[in-house]
Amino acid sequence: MSFEFIAVSDWAIALLIVAGLAACVFTDQMQLVAKAAGAINGRVASGYNSAMKIMVLNRVGAVLFFTSSSMFIETSAAPKAIAEIYIVGVMASIFLIAMMLMFYVRKGVLQVNSLPSRNLWGWSALANAFSMLGLTVPYIFASSFLDFRLVLTNLSFLFNTIYTVVMVFVVENSLAKIIDENGDELRPTAGWIVIGRLVGYIITLVALIILEKSR
Repeated sequence: MSFEFIAVSDWAIALLIVAGLAACVFTDQMQLVAKAAGAINGRVASGYNSAMKIMVLNRVGAVLFFTSSSMFIETSAAPKAIAEIYIVGVMASIFLIAMMLMFYVRKGVLQVNSLPSRNLWGWSALANAFSMLGLTVPYIFASSFLDFRLVLTNLSFLFNTIYTVVMVFVVENSLAKIIDENGDELRPTAGWIVIGRLVGYIITLVALIILEKSR
């Protein structure tokens, strides 16, 4: 990954793409922590309200990411370059989530030293791999096939729909039951959901590197 395909004039847009992607990913994980922390402290409603406020910041990151990605495609149309930018963005996201996980494990909000009875990390990995692939792969192909760029970029919503279905009907549904029925399982369950998200992002990172090498 040499970055030789990224012109100096495009570096500002590239930095905005990385910042927007990292903001999207980080806030998406923080809203889970907010829910868990609220339930642990006996303030479930406040926890969910905090999560929704965090998701407002998530939308700001999304606007920055999608607008910058579209601008890069319109001005540069370099598939290899945008793949390289996304690889850096995913790496930055993995680093931030790993730091967040270690911080909240030390604080006792999350636990990862034992598997919970309802182990959701696999579902979390699957959902978040689809989410990250949806944020990146359609834009890489859009920069390759400019005549179909609108169709290809909108395929992002298909990936996001799969992510939403798995998260809402499997992961979040099980997490809600744990909050209602068995608070002792909450810390390890939430911790392993975050680990699953990291696994999903690592899977995406490998896929993007393979795709970048093929450009």
